[in-house]
Amino acid sequence: MCADDVCALINCGEGACKASNASVLGFDCECYSGWKKIQMGPLTFPSCIVPHCECLSPSCNLVWCGDGTCVANGTGHICQCTEDSANLFNMTGFACFKECKNFPPTVKPAGYLGADCTDLVLGKSPPSPPPPAPTSSATSILNGLLEASNSYKNLCALSMILLAAAFQTRL
Repeated sequence: MCADDVCALINCGEGACKASNASVLGFDCECYSGWKKIQMGPLTFPSCIVPHCECLSPSCNLVWCGDGTCVANGTGHICQCTEDSANLFNMTGFACFKECKNFPPTVKPAGYLGADCTDLVLGKSPPSPPPPAPTSSATSILNGLLEASNSYKNLCALSMILLAAAFQTRL
């Protein structure tokens, strides 16, 4: 296929297709005024489908900081945490969460997402487990079910935290 023919097959959205030998795809979309391409890290989606708008409302209007307060920072924001909380992954743009504490199985903490953070390891090495005590097979099965339940709770909590973090990032 000729370089000139490639643009006959391409929809640049709100832009014009230009054949290009310098592009890996063989073309480039030049966006019309007021439009831009989607940028995700180092990758750029070729079509011009995102309106180039400025948000006129303060940056903290759409930000959830959890156990913290949103502070406008130029065109962005930071989440300033309360004394007993910390930013997720120590990044000030992410929400604040109370520090995880290990509780006995009978105690239900009043933390976020109903999670007790047992065995949730983020950023540090887990302690070595104690040697298993000899048990009957019925007790082993029951313990296995309880551990699976706790793992599922941890997975749910971690999924919710990552989902919240994803909403904190911008295109």
